[in-house]
Amino acid sequence: MLSPMLSISILLFYMILGCLSAYIADKKNRNVIGWFLAGAFFGFIGLIILLLLPARQNNSSDKLREDPFDNSYVFDDLQKKLEDEKATEEDKLTSAQDLKEVIIDTEKWFYLDKARKTVGPLSFENLILFLKDQDYHSKAKTVPEEIWVWKKGMEDWKRTKNVTELQQALKTSK
Repeated sequence: MLSPMLSISILLFYMILGCLSAYIADKKNRNVIGWFLAGAFFGFIGLIILLLLPARQNNSSDKLREDPFDNSYVFDDLQKKLEDEKATEEDKLTSAQDLKEVIIDTEKWFYLDKARKTVGPLSFENLILFLKDQDYHSKAKTVPEEIWVWKKGMEDWKRTKNVTELQQALKTSK
């Protein structure tokens, strides 16, 4: 059994190691209380680890030393973040206003083949591809502008040359 003097000496020795660790931690801008406990519990191992770690660059600890009751710096980072988010939202809004509205036709189209049979339903894009297919039209001896087309909303079948949206699409895709 250890004598009471020896146990007090060991406790005092580890407290001194804790104080030394806290002092070095303060110089390296590290957590003083955490490193005091690490030095007191782990002894030389905690002290060696602390000595191997590089010093921290921490501006907020300098502000703490000036006035320990001033906590206004805590919200500085939050305020900067909110200002940055507001600036990025404004950038997004201005870029969204520059966009032009593109109308996508989701209606299905039908056309009449040479035998007057209904072919479809086709998407608008597929109908344009069909109308531009010169190989097919040369073999079938058909003229794309004379093909009858229809979609929901039209009163009756119309020739391709009489449907303005098809004519515009054919002109822009050439």
